Amino acid sequence: MYHVPYSPLQEVSEAMPGYTKVVADFEVFSHSYHKARSDLASLSIDCKNVKESGERFRESARALRLAADKVDVAISQLQKADLVAMARMLMGASLGR
Repeated sequence: MYHVPYSPLQEVSEAMPGYTKVVADFEVFSHSYHKARSDLASLSIDCKNVKESGERFRESARALRLAADKVDVAISQLQKADLVAMARMLMGASLGR
């Protein structure tokens, strides 16, 4: 059987029975703390990505508004052209052409 040498931790553990519980609790806390820091870093990256996505969305919305304005102008021009064509056609019909 392998004999584990007597360690200072074992000596402290025997002198203060609650010490091992404190060490275990600290290890759990330490793990939780590092996990929380990692989660916070991930959340920060996610927030940055959302912000960038929002900026791209606003740019796309601006481009869509400009395109819609151009379509409105084109429709208006077509309507005017149709009215002019109809007026010419009516004038031609009334003149007997």
